[in-house]
Amino acid sequence: MNILSRLTRQNIRLNRTRSLAAFGGIFLAAAMFTILTTTVFSLWDYVRRGTEYETGDYFVSCDYVDESQLAAVQNDPAVRRISDMKILGFTSLFDRLGPTSVDPLAAVTKDLFEDMSVPLKEGRLPENSSEIVIPSEINLIRIQKGWDRWEIGQTVRLTLFDLRELEEKTEADGRVTQYMPEETWMREYRIVGITENKSYSDEEDNRFYYCILTFSDGAEDEALWHRLFLRTAPNDAVRVQEKHYGQKSFLNTALLHVYGIGRLDRTAEISLIIVLAALVIISLLSVVLIRSIYSVSVTERTREFGLLASIGTTPRQIRSIVRKETVYFLCGALPLGLAAGTLTAGWLLVRYQNALVNRFSFGESVPLSLRVSPVALAAAVLICTATVLLSVAGPARRASRIIPLEAIRQNRDIRAFSKPLRKRPAL
Repeated sequence: MNILSRLTRQNIRLNRTRSLAAFGGIFLAAAMFTILTTTVFSLWDYVRRGTEYETGDYFVSCDYVDESQLAAVQNDPAVRRISDMKILGFTSLFDRLGPTSVDPLAAVTKDLFEDMSVPLKEGRLPENSSEIVIPSEINLIRIQKGWDRWEIGQTVRLTLFDLRELEEKTEADGRVTQYMPEETWMREYRIVGITENKSYSDEEDNRFYYCILTFSDGAEDEALWHRLFLRTAPNDAVRVQEKHYGQKSFLNTALLHVYGIGRLDRTAEISLIIVLAALVIISLLSVVLIRSIYSVSVTERTREFGLLASIGTTPRQIRSIVRKETVYFLCGALPLGLAAGTLTAGWLLVRYQNALVNRFSFGESVPLSLRVSPVALAAAVLICTATVLLSVAGPARRASRIIPLEAIRQNRDIRAFSKPLRKRPAL
């Protein structure tokens, strides 16, 4: 086998034109596959980060969780990460309370600020339990009512109550209206930041639609209950939700869809079809190109393979010569193809960034950038290797079937069509 390996390397050096053609075909295939896998992964990562920005980095949310249920969640092996929102009370700017007229006050840790992507408009996040950030909707309502804005650095007194103890009264027209309960308490907080309006609940009545947040440092009031955001393995999300931690639980279906859990929406289905179609087209083009190059190579080397067969080289050994040559080209062309494909994918993302960003609701809130993933590169390597080996299978099989007689016949044909040498005149 060492002789065959040396013969393969020698043929690569001697037949530079053929070698460069084969190398270029494999390089082009590797670059195209890398462009596809890297671009798809970068777009998927962009959609994932955008969905986490809008909904939060969790798969299951549980509401009205008491201390015993919190301990059960903490001991659940399927739960990888818990973001705890301690509900300290509720406040409102109105006497009559509707679903969107109540603002919860919650104490959270630094992890929840990151996991839920709390979007700041002004100021900073709270650093202790005496500081708060307020949603911008509060100031919008105050302006509409002709009241003074709440400014950063201002100290405000909040009238807090327990949402579960709302008073219901029947109005003269028969409608049932909710009012603040008699039992309330006052707390003072310093405003240090203003956030975008963001939902922290999946409830239909939107009781958590706009949330006032403070920092949980152990000095805050005792929690009325906990609202938990749980990160699990995507496949475990449904099973964790079915355990019914708390009174209500919800799935973050938007983020689960990004991970392929649940039924895909129309846009995702179309995108998947486009990716598969592009993969098939690139594969077919690569097979046609590389197969053509090797078919020509086998035809040109008919005499060589026939002579090898005449000295006892088996068909299997002849096929291995073609495959080894292909492996040498793969080892050299793949790294260069991966690098070229990655750079091209980055250029394409920059070139068409505006068109891509405008198709998503989170838009420019999340940056679109190239994401070089080992998974995407490994996929490109595997697909390219399989495509190349499949492409050379036919030419290698044809080379192994060449008999010595064909080599002799080709040699005679060459002599028949070649011009005879002129005799030198005698001196």
